[in-house]
Formats: sequence, structure tokens, C-alpha cells
Amino acid sequence: MVKTIHYGLIFTVTLLFVSCVAPSGIFKYASDGDIAGIQPYIEKGEIDKEDKGGMTPLMYAAYYGNAPMAKYLCENGAGVNKQDKKGWTSLMYAAYYNFPEVVEILLRYGASTTLVNSKGKKAIDYAKKFKHLEIITMLESSSK
Repeated sequence: MVKTIHYGLIFTVTLLFVSCVAPSGIFKYASDGDIAGIQPYIEKGEIDKEDKGGMTPLMYAAYYGNAPMAKYLCENGAGVNKQDKKGWTSLMYAAYYNFPEVVEILLRYGASTTLVNSKGKKAIDYAKKFKHLEIITMLESSSK
């Protein structure tokens, strides 16, 4: 009986945690790369909608390395230099998680390499920390 209650409690806590951190709505479409799913939100003018932490759909696309979605959002006017509540930009997420294709798209659409987050770090600082050589080269050759 105690074992059953224990497992039930673990299951409940896990479900609660997943439901709190898993993206939903526009953010799920952005992270999954579902362009058809995200289109109605874009048409309603929610391209730069923010979640509770200030992350935008473009940040989700960058965080999950979804280059086609990042390109789609940029083409439709997403704010490439928006910062979340901790000062992170889409470029920082793409550099941190080593998504060179996303970095290239963001730079092409005017992402700034000079913005800093709440820890005083730039996108290149994260690329250097994790030795993402291709991204380091891209960011060093960009002067925005």
C-alpha cells in the first residue's frame, strides 16, 4: 500500500512538473517546427508573444534548433533581438546549444552579437565556453 502511494505521488509530481515546463500553444508549434499550426497565431499578430519567462516563439525555435521555423518567423517579422526576462536572445540560445544553421539565419535577419544577458554574457561567450567552433567563426565575422 505504501509503495503504491509512493509511486502515485511520484507520478503526480512528474505530471505536474511536465505540465509546467512543457511548451504549449504557439510555443509548442515553434519548438516542434509546425508551421501550419503556428500560422493562425502569426495572422493574429502574436509573432512575438511571450511566455511567463519572456521567451518568444523565435526563442523556442532557437532553443530547440528548429531552423525552418526560425527562418519562417524571421521572414514574418519576429523580433530577432528581443530578450527574455533573463536577457537571453534567440542568438544566445542557438549559440549555447550549438545550432549553427539557426545562428546563420538569425544573423542574416539582423541579430545583434553585442547584446548581453543578466549575467553579462554575449552569444559568443557561450559558443566559446562550449567550443562551438563553427558558431564562434560566424559570430566573430559578424559585427552587429
